[in-house]
Amino acid sequence: MKHEEKGFMIILLIVMLSMLFMGFLYDGNAKVLPLLSGIFSAVMMGILVFMAFSPRLSTWYQKLEAATILSKVVLSAEEKKRELSVAVWFAGCTVLIYLFGFVIGIPVFLFLFLKLWAKESWLLSIVLSAVVLCVIFLSFIYILRVPLHEGIFFVN
Repeated sequence: MKHEEKGFMIILLIVMLSMLFMGFLYDGNAKVLPLLSGIFSAVMMGILVFMAFSPRLSTWYQKLEAATILSKVVLSAEEKKRELSVAVWFAGCTVLIYLFGFVIGIPVFLFLFLKLWAKESWLLSIVLSAVVLCVIFLSFIYILRVPLHEGIFFVN
C-alpha cells in the first residue's frame, strides 16, 4: 500500500474519531445515533488502518477475501462508476443531514436521488419524499419524541 493511501486512511480515522467525540456534545437521546455510527465507523476505519500497517493481518484478510464468493465478481468500468456514484450520493446525504438536519435533509436527499440519479417521475419523487417526511415526523418526533439533529443552520 502506498504511503499516500496510508496517510489518507489515517486522516479518515481522525475525522471519524472527531465526529465520534463531537457526538458527546449533543443532549440526551440526540447523541445516540451519532455515537453509535461514530463508534462503528471509527472501529472499522481503525481496523483498516491497522491492516495497512500490519502485513500479517493484511495477508490473513486477503486469504479470507479470496475464499468469499463476492471476491470472484469482477466489476466492469461502468459498474464501478455506478457504485462510486451511489457512494457520492450517500456522502451528500450525510452532508445534507449535517447542514439541515434529519427532518429536512432526508426528504430532500430522497427527492434529489430519485429525480436526478434514478430518473423517476416528478410525481413519484415528490410523493415518496413527502411520505418519508411524514414517517420521520410521526414516528420519531411525535410518537417516540426522539430529538433528531436539527442541522447547523437551524441551531438556536
